[in-house]
Amino acid sequence: MKKILMTIVMTAMSVTALFAQQSGDRSLGFTGGFSFSDEENVPNTFVAGIEGQLGFFFVNNLKIGIDAIYDFERQNVDNDANYLTHLFGFGPTVSYYVRITDKLYYTPEIIGNIMRGRLVRKPTNSYHYYYGENSQTLKGRRVAVVPFQIEFHPTERIGITASVFALTAEYYEGIEDDTVRKGGYRINFGLNPTVGVVFYLSREKSSL
Repeated sequence: MKKILMTIVMTAMSVTALFAQQSGDRSLGFTGGFSFSDEENVPNTFVAGIEGQLGFFFVNNLKIGIDAIYDFERQNVDNDANYLTHLFGFGPTVSYYVRITDKLYYTPEIIGNIMRGRLVRKPTNSYHYYYGENSQTLKGRRVAVVPFQIEFHPTERIGITASVFALTAEYYEGIEDDTVRKGGYRINFGLNPTVGVVFYLSREKSSL
């Protein structure tokens, strides 16, 4: 009986270890999401984005990585124009893994990006073509905090991530002929559902 109990305990510990994010492990992940706002007296805004991330566990449960993102935003301004923004970015990311069960983790994350892109203004009628530039180059910085993110592991080496909202702080400058035309800050706190998949690669085993 004692041997049976010991076998069960050792098996449970082995399964837990399989799903633990240990120092030296690496990961490759892909995420996509969208958000939409439709409020009174505020332009309708649709945002969609994709993200690729390469991570490394320097210590157990703490992942530091680099990610690359693409965001598309469409903002409709009544009787003026549709504003289309294409943004590319890259930067560091930090996330921490808290085990809820052997296959489910709570994974809050902080992401910082240097952004580059272009804003295109498409007037709703010909009258507005005569006022201002129809496009401009953008550059800026973004910091995002994802406080409620979970990750489910259906297998040892695959994780499925999901989050509902994020807190984002952004600053952008409009550039024309190397001259700063305008800038602005924006802080968003709202629905931004995302889902993704992460592939885990174990650290290489020592030959000793």
